[in-house]
Amino acid sequence: MDHTVLIFIISCLVAGVFSGLSSGLLGLGGGLVIVPVLNYLLPSIFHINPEYLLPICITTSFGVIIFNTATASYKQYKLKNIHFKTALIIVPPMIIFSAIVGHFVTQINPGYLKILFGLVVLYSAIHMQGKKALVEETQNYSLGSVKGVLAGAAIGSIAATAGISGGSFLGPLFNSCKFPIKKALGTSSFCGFWLALSSFISYVISGAHIDTGVPYTFGYFSLIAFSAILIPSVIFASYGVKLQSVLPAPKVKRIFAYFLVLIALDMFIEGYELIHNPLLTFLG
Repeated sequence: MDHTVLIFIISCLVAGVFSGLSSGLLGLGGGLVIVPVLNYLLPSIFHINPEYLLPICITTSFGVIIFNTATASYKQYKLKNIHFKTALIIVPPMIIFSAIVGHFVTQINPGYLKILFGLVVLYSAIHMQGKKALVEETQNYSLGSVKGVLAGAAIGSIAATAGISGGSFLGPLFNSCKFPIKKALGTSSFCGFWLALSSFISYVISGAHIDTGVPYTFGYFSLIAFSAILIPSVIFASYGVKLQSVLPAPKVKRIFAYFLVLIALDMFIEGYELIHNPLLTFLG
């Protein structure tokens, strides 16, 4: 095995540990960790065209998220925490628009794509730091059809550009509809699974004919990154949950939010450079 591939695998294993811990401790989707890590890791180890970089990060992230959200959804289903009536409203437009965006977003200038990702990351950081309004939970919670369809289309489109499950957007939506917290989390996991699955399939199809030059990569899907990140991510997620009772979660969230702001700013800078220096796209 080439030493660069071995270094890449080890680095992805470490990223998987961090992704799992942050997921269990902070309740975050893996995309906010996986995409930035791969964005910095891949160019440092492999010679890669910037045009393919973020699509590889996003596709691989969705591959991991499929398994994470499927596991969470099954547990939530056993606990009867999924509100299927709401899911039937929001999931179809979410699937349709995430699939459409996943197919066409790879044709966007990589500079603009990085800026879009930076905006999503910045929103997630602000949302993480913001004081969440306490909305009274009721037994008559519901999501209107029109609101649900529009929200599903918007969340599916935005999440598909960033490789995330959409939890940062679904949480506030369900909170505004006075969902009990357990129902909100369970339904969010279930919706996130279908969003990740449709986005993943769309990205794989759009990149099926692409040769990125990265070893063990099928189109935009990095098999070794997926395998190396998924296993420790699943294992260490449970440890992250245990750390909730040891570490001060609000302070950890604050630190992570600052970290996300730095990532967003770096994405803005990289995006600006790619837009104003088109040759960077071809020089890789």
